[in-house]
Order: sequence, then structure tokens, then C-alpha cells
Amino acid sequence: MREKNSLHSELKIGFLESMSLSIVPQFLSNFKTRVGTITCLTGSSDRLIERLKKHDVDIIVSSDPALKNTDWKRILMIREPSVALFPKGIYLGEGRKNLSWNQLSLCNLPFINSYGKSGRGKLVNNFLITYGIQLVGRIKVDNLAIKLSMVANNSGWTITSPLSLLNYPAFTKDIDAIPLPAPGMERRIYLIANELFPQDLFEDIAKEVCKLYSASVLPSLKTLCHQNIGEFHIRQATF
Repeated sequence: MREKNSLHSELKIGFLESMSLSIVPQFLSNFKTRVGTITCLTGSSDRLIERLKKHDVDIIVSSDPALKNTDWKRILMIREPSVALFPKGIYLGEGRKNLSWNQLSLCNLPFINSYGKSGRGKLVNNFLITYGIQLVGRIKVDNLAIKLSMVANNSGWTITSPLSLLNYPAFTKDIDAIPLPAPGMERRIYLIANELFPQDLFEDIAKEVCKLYSASVLPSLKTLCHQNIGEFHIRQATF
């Protein structure tokens, strides 16, 4: 009777900032008939994890798996490559397809890093430490628009997800997305929830996010980053 009368419980969900325009609006439209009310927050992974800890949200889409929280359930939904973003037309030597990390570190532009506690910040810093790579730059930013604006204004370069650039199309004409040298840097996107969160709703949300990413986002990403086409992976609906 509750289902027939749409008397479902409230859904409190947090999404990565990079999904705020490309996925979130359609997700909310599709899910509005499945629950009574929806509360949606967006932000970086570290902030979403804090909101989940404080029960401000019940489920989050995060690039940080938050493995220290062993009582949470999680599922890997999406794997996507990272790219280097440079001001449009910058000269990086002959053959951008064969760039080395040494060339990037000596490109005469400062590296704009992500905030260290964010999912992207952890990913980049762990990668650089693991492979002994040093990138010169003294600015760390937790906001995508700020980083893209600085790159577009020739104030530096950064490493991020192609989804970030897709989320702010106004910057596309002023920025080049360039594949990273080997070994590449992969971002993983998880769905994470408290262990008491209903399993059927957990699975439905995972399927919906993967479906929207595949249908509405992936085609544009493959056009934007055609050299990375084979590096996008989406979980199939095999729950």
C-alpha cells in the first residue's frame, strides 16, 4: 500500500561536485517518484564522507572508498582515466601522445594540485609519491571551477577527471585535455552507504548512476578525450 501511494522514505544523497550538472539533475528527476522526498548535497569526497558520518546523508557517490569505515557498504561503479589540463595551444614539445612526466614537470607552468584530503588530492599525491614524481606548484584548490579558470587564464596546469571539464563547458575552448604519461592515473567512483541503508534501494541507485553515466556522459567524454576511449569502465547491472 505504501508503494502504491508513493509513501517511500526520504532519500538523503551526496554526489561528487564533478557530477553536479552532468548526472545529478537527471538522477533527481528519475528518482523523484520512488521516494517521498530527496535531499541532495554535492561536494568533494572528504566532505561527503563527513556528511555521511554525521548522518546528514545516508548514501554518497565518492571517489574515496573510505575503507577505514568498515561498517559501511560500498560498490565500485565507475573507473575513468585522469587527464592533464593545459591552456589551449601550449607547446609541450613534439608529439603530445608521447609526453613524459619529466616534460610535464619542466613545462614552465606551475602545477595546481587538489586539496590534500579530497578524493582527487589523495589520488594525485599517492600517485606522485609511489612513482617518485615531483611537480612544481604551491597552490592547492578544492574547487573545480577555480582550477579550470586558472588553467584557462594561463596561470598553471592541473590533473583531473575528464568529467570535470565536461561539467564546465564554458572552459572547453580555452583548455586542452592531454592524456597522462604512463603509468596512467585512474579515478574510481564508489557508491557508499551506512550498513542499515536498504539493499534494494542501494542497488537501484547504483544501476541508475551507471545508466546515466553510460548514456548521457560517456559519449561526450569519449569525444572530448578520444585518446583515452579504452580507459572508461562502468559496472554492469549484475547485482
